[in-house]
Amino acid sequence: MPDGLAFEEAAGYPSVVETALRIIDQVGARPGHTLLVSGASGGVGSAVLQIARERGITVIGTAGAANQDYLRSLGAIATTYGEGWVERVRRLGRIDAALDLAGSGVIGELVELTGDPQRVITIADLDAPEFGAGQRRP
Repeated sequence: MPDGLAFEEAAGYPSVVETALRIIDQVGARPGHTLLVSGASGGVGSAVLQIARERGITVIGTAGAANQDYLRSLGAIATTYGEGWVERVRRLGRIDAALDLAGSGVIGELVELTGDPQRVITIADLDAPEFGAGQRRP
């Protein structure tokens, strides 16, 4: 356990990391792919960014304006969500797979960006099956 980390915080890490590992594998992200992570600045998102980058996956992360530097510090290409986010992501390149970690109603746009509902997984949006996207429980 790292210095300065409380036992209560450390106890939560295994489930966050396990969720990140599972959803990266389930969405089929591989070295050389670009993975879009919606809601990237939370616990699972932070783990996804680090694991994906370690595996040679380019990661684009969406988060609020205040978290852009944090996403970049974890190796992600950062962009904000909100109006115009789909076009901002398109300008960053092709998206091979996408993860929704925030449940903010973006599944349709993620399917549009990947071109394949099987390349989109959410851990937070119960409406994902309406778009043909995968839903995983952490």
